[in-house]
Order: sequence, then C-alpha cells, then structure tokens
Amino acid sequence: METTKAVIIAVVVTAIVSGAGVYLVAGGGGEAGPTPTENKPIKIGAIAPLTGAASYGGKAAGAGLRVAVNELEERGLLGGRPVEVFIEDSESKSQAAVDAAHKLVEMNNVCAMVAEYRSQNTIPVHEYTNEEGIPTVNAVATSPNINQDELGPYTWSTDALDDLMGPACVEWAKEEWGVQGKDCAILVMNDPYGVGIGDAMKATIEESGATVVKYIKYTTGKSDFRPEITALKDSDPDFLFGVIWGSEATAFWNQANELGFKQNIEGKAYFPYVELALGDAPRDQVENIKGLAQASRSWRADEFWEKFREEAPDIEWKAYYGPSYYDALNVIANAISWAQSTDSDEINQALPRAFESYVGVLDTDMRVDDLGRQINQTFEKRVVLEEKVKGIGYVTSSRE
Repeated sequence: METTKAVIIAVVVTAIVSGAGVYLVAGGGGEAGPTPTENKPIKIGAIAPLTGAASYGGKAAGAGLRVAVNELEERGLLGGRPVEVFIEDSESKSQAAVDAAHKLVEMNNVCAMVAEYRSQNTIPVHEYTNEEGIPTVNAVATSPNINQDELGPYTWSTDALDDLMGPACVEWAKEEWGVQGKDCAILVMNDPYGVGIGDAMKATIEESGATVVKYIKYTTGKSDFRPEITALKDSDPDFLFGVIWGSEATAFWNQANELGFKQNIEGKAYFPYVELALGDAPRDQVENIKGLAQASRSWRADEFWEKFREEAPDIEWKAYYGPSYYDALNVIANAISWAQSTDSDEINQALPRAFESYVGVLDTDMRVDDLGRQINQTFEKRVVLEEKVKGIGYVTSSRE
C-alpha cells in the first residue's frame, strides 16, 4: 500500500501542473480486514483550479487534500474501506468547472464533492450537483448566493461567505475610529465575489449610521485606475473599503500614491485578504493599509501546517486555500462516518452534525445554519507596519 500511495501522490503533483484529472487513495488503517463487499471504495470528488488564473490557489488546495487523504489512510473510514478522492481541474473557468462536476458524478460516481474556488464557478457547479442530489461542500468561494435557498439543499460551505467578512472589515473600523456620521467609499471588482462583499460592506456601513459617498465597481483586467482613483479622491471619504487583488492591486497602489490618494486614507483603508489586496506594490507604498485574513487559531493548525509544508515545500505563503480544502474533505468524511453510509442523501442528512462535531484548521466552531452557511468566523487583523504585514488581533463576525 505504501508503494502504491507514493506513486499516486507523485502523479497528483504532476497533474497539478498539467491539469489532468487525478485521484488519491487512502486505505483503511489498522482495523480488521474488511470483506470484499465492505472493501468497495468510498468515492469523493474535488474540483480546484489546477491551471489558469487561479492556479496559485489550486496548488495549495491540492496539497491540503493530500494531507487529508494521508490522515484518512491512518484512521480508516467505515470499517477500513479505502477512500478514493478524484481531483478535477476547473481551469479557473466556469464551463470547465461544470464539465468537471459532470465527470465526477457521471463517470466517477462520487457520493459527495468539494467544489470550488471562485464564486462564478462554484454557483453553476452547485446548481448541477443539487439537480443530481450530490452533497457538495464549498471550500473557498464566498458569494452570499452560495446557500440552500439559492442553490438547493445539497449546498454547504466550510468558508465564511462575504456577508460575514465584509461586515467584519467595517466592524474593525468601528472599533478603531467609530464610523457613525462618517463618509465611506467602496471599491470592488465587478464580479459575483466583488459585488457580493461590496454590498455586504455597504449594508453594514449604512446600518452603522455612516454614508457611502462613492461605490465603484471596476472591470477586471485593467491596469489604469486613475479614473477610479480620481473619483474616489473627489468624494473625499473618511474610510475606504474594498476588494482588489494581484496585478490590479499593484497598479492601484502605484497610482494611488502617484495621485496623492493613498495618503488621504492611510490607516483608514480596510480590505479582505490583505496580502492579495497589496499585490506586488512596494511595501513603502502600502504602509498602514489594513485587511483581514482567515485565522488559523485551532489546535489543529500547527500540525496541519507542518504536514502541508511537507506536501508543498514550494508554496511559501500560508494561503487559506489548503486548509479550506482540507477542512471540506474532512467534514465530508465525518458525515460519512455519522451516516455509516455512502448514500448521498444519508450523507447530506448527516452533514449538520458533521460540521458541528468537527474542529477545523481555520476555526474551532464549524457549525452551519439552516442554509448550509458558516454561523461564525474569526478573522485575523493585519496591517502593513514598517513595510511588513503584521497580525495585530482578531475580529469575529457572526450570524447569531
């Protein structure tokens, strides 16, 4: 078994580069040998962006899945039955994600699935898996539309949705400065993720007695943000909230410094996923910019990261994509154990209990509400100080 597992995991690393569909196998560890009937593999699917624009996260997701499979091999599942985890590439595209879901359901006959990464890919995947009655746990996507009212009863999330993280950014500003009677601006990308979190920020701002004086939804892929920055500067906000990532963030901060806007909102600009929001801008250009990150505060975190580094030593940044996929796969395994079955409907019925009893890497409280959404999420507050990103505390957002 050890030889087989090593070969399969080596193939997975190659597939993450090539985008081929792959699978991991976990055998039953240490329990009495199962009968031939009991030895039938438990098949679980996973979809991640192994190639394309979001592949930096897909590599971390694959490593997180491998850590989970290794642990399943040690402890076994349903009396030692082997577990096959089929990983398909979404290519960072919606249609490819849906095609991958079809393959996992129709060819691989999975009983449950982890999917996906981007909200615009995750929503159509969950629409399809709900039609097919396959419980699907969203690991990373954060659109508020990813819930059972919108997509159906087989939709679940280990990740906090935007209607928790967006308000948490505003709550942090309230703690530091107070926002009542203040003017706020919002800058987000014009896609389901950006608009979802922007709308959640706007609602919390207005509920707090502040005013949104400018709400900009920019087109992704652009490199010239001078028109948006000029409009923001002209609105003269007391606070800036928003979502901007990667090369777009690099361009934004370069130009915000050039036009003198960054100096106006220094110390009062708040973003989710702060490392992404800084892009590759020189750190002296983003001094005192603030943001949130998923907090790894549970007792499982140190052990997980040690194993994660062994699986993916080339991934330097502690991206939350790895633990998100790890937690999602473990929640499914937990549901299978509670159900004592691989029947998809029985697994789905066991998922609330599986979430409640599972201690995750990203949070010790993994409970979900009656729409399959995380009830609570703790985020780490991070700020650029002396050209380094530093954690300075925590904020919790809750549906309770």
